Amino acid sequence: MLLLFSISYILTSFISFFVGIYILYKNRESLLNKYWSLVSLSGGLWSLSLLMVAISNREKTALIWQYILDGTAIFIPIFFFNFVLILINEYQSRRFERYVIWGGGIMIFFLSFTSLFKKGVAPLMGFNYWIQPGPLYFLFPLFFSSVVLFLILFLIKGYKKSIGLKRNQIKFILLSAIIGFSGGPTNFFPQLFNIYPFGNFLVVFYIVGVAYAITRYRLMDIKVVLRKYSVYLATLSSILLPAFALKYYVNLYFPRYSLIFDFLILVAAVSAFPVFKNYYYRAANKYFFSSLYDEREVMADLSEKLKSTLEAEKIFRYISDTLVNSFHAKTVSVLIFNEKIRAYEVKYDFGHQGGEESFTEERGFFTKVIQQSRAIVVEEIKEQAECRKYKHTFSMLEKYDIDVLIPLNVKDEIIGLLALGPKESGDMYNHDDLRVLGVIGAQAAIAVENALLFQETKEFNVKLEKEIALATRDLRDANAKLTKLDQAKSEFISIASHQLRTPLTVIKGYVSMILEGSFGLVDETKQGVLRKVYESNERLLKLVENLLNISRIESGRMQYYFEKKQLEDIIADIAADLAGAAQNKGLFLNFLKPAGLLPAVFLDEEKIRQVITNLIDNAVKYTKEGGITITLEARGGEIAFCSADTGVGIRPDDLPNLFRKFSRGTDMSLVNPGGTGLGLYVARNIIEAHSGRIWAESEGAGQGSRFCFTIPLKHAVPQ
Repeated sequence: MLLLFSISYILTSFISFFVGIYILYKNRESLLNKYWSLVSLSGGLWSLSLLMVAISNREKTALIWQYILDGTAIFIPIFFFNFVLILINEYQSRRFERYVIWGGGIMIFFLSFTSLFKKGVAPLMGFNYWIQPGPLYFLFPLFFSSVVLFLILFLIKGYKKSIGLKRNQIKFILLSAIIGFSGGPTNFFPQLFNIYPFGNFLVVFYIVGVAYAITRYRLMDIKVVLRKYSVYLATLSSILLPAFALKYYVNLYFPRYSLIFDFLILVAAVSAFPVFKNYYYRAANKYFFSSLYDEREVMADLSEKLKSTLEAEKIFRYISDTLVNSFHAKTVSVLIFNEKIRAYEVKYDFGHQGGEESFTEERGFFTKVIQQSRAIVVEEIKEQAECRKYKHTFSMLEKYDIDVLIPLNVKDEIIGLLALGPKESGDMYNHDDLRVLGVIGAQAAIAVENALLFQETKEFNVKLEKEIALATRDLRDANAKLTKLDQAKSEFISIASHQLRTPLTVIKGYVSMILEGSFGLVDETKQGVLRKVYESNERLLKLVENLLNISRIESGRMQYYFEKKQLEDIIADIAADLAGAAQNKGLFLNFLKPAGLLPAVFLDEEKIRQVITNLIDNAVKYTKEGGITITLEARGGEIAFCSADTGVGIRPDDLPNLFRKFSRGTDMSLVNPGGTGLGLYVARNIIEAHSGRIWAESEGAGQGSRFCFTIPLKHAVPQ
């Protein structure tokens, strides 16, 4: 029994230390993670101390471990109680209860060092040493049981109040608490009732319950690294525990044949290892991880397929096949946004037996939620206060069994959605899945936009050919020229979008993953090189985006979404984002906020952000010393923005040409070789689309410059 006792507590201690350190390492800022880390670390120290007391050969050593044991055990339920309050969102409202429990625990902690608490240690029930309780020792189990009862009651209360993902998390924490705390208190039995601590083997089950909640229900928002490691740990545990037990009984009853049995046990263990490992892999795939896929292989394979065609139907099928094969999703739908009817049309569907042909927006639900540009778990956003008003939308998503929505966004445009149903295993999508789905969504968005542009071009060409056939002979030559121009324009869009943006986005994704450590640790030297690659790639992406913006502007496809906005709030955000770049060059960046609240105006926030960011970023790039001052004011029926810098200035001859396409000031390439002369041209078109005007001022080279624009207040919102 002592051997099994020792094995169970070695296992409990090792896993507790590992879980506690890992959870704290993954998120040091989260109070939930901190308290669970304290629960795990104190549980591991308690397990180790109890083992050392039971197996120590010297009374003095056993007594030292007993002091550590008592001091640690007192705080386990306290840490767990605080963890529970945070989990059920009652940490702040239960200050009185927390103070009382902390006070009681600290009192018993100091009492544990006196003879009133324990007289010492002595052999008991087959253990080398066990505690000899003092007259006030009963306070410890009384306090322990009371706190455990309270935390279980709070968990039950939180379970009843919660829904969805949170409910499942609380359920497994509740079950693990009941099982673990049912076993742990039996260690009070030997010294109080002379009963063997039969329940100590149950303590390890709290780890199993929490691990299940972490892996399946994404508890504490940590990335799961237990995929292969958990399989090997479970395999080793299933083999070593029986092997040690068998060896113990062989040594006890057949000591003469110990060597032979050791050999047989070793052979059996080696033979059983692959059998157990395969079994746990299947179990992990079914109940925990859904699929132990290779994310790099998945993304590389999808990237190759998306580059191979511009046909929308093939692209939709490639995306669907990847999601089904990798994540074992029961259903996959591709929804494309139709601006004319303000609805998402189902363009491709796998797994549904008929259904909606389009999903209309309920008060802008999809637009607001999908603009987050990340994979979204429907069950999670359902619990958010700002989303509870979309009852019809959630009812529709539930009707068609949609678990995850993946946005298809290209810059500031929402192209559509990928809608995934539940996994075949019933498992939830974990953090690894959501991260990979986010990358897949970014890849898919560009491929889908390319396909839609290609399809639009083909349809336009067909229409154009019909019109040419009906036109007069005098117009046919002109129409033929227009057709060639349109074909050239279409080829440009296809090359810029498909041949440049797709590989650049893939490069950005892989470099970002390498810098984040997804493929292993990278030393400082290589990180520096990779950051330069990342920055160069960003410049290329910006160039491609400017070219595409020009194409949209000149073809009349530039779309604007006007909303009521406070321009000073937008400027403050942008200034805060660019402050770091200015500081790195030793420059000041000041935004002189208006004294009072300015009128709100109708504007396209994303495009105005692009204009302001471009103007301030240019000021930083072309200023070597001094800094940039930003002002905003309402005057004469319009709101005026200005960015004044102490930079290189602008020659008088260059001022009239600044806002033309591909135009740059004289010698500006020597200051900023990365410029293209497109940003100000795009900015001018965006401001003019807002019925405003934009201009530049400078007293000459080396005299600094001011870039300003105004937006009329004819659509001002009354304050």
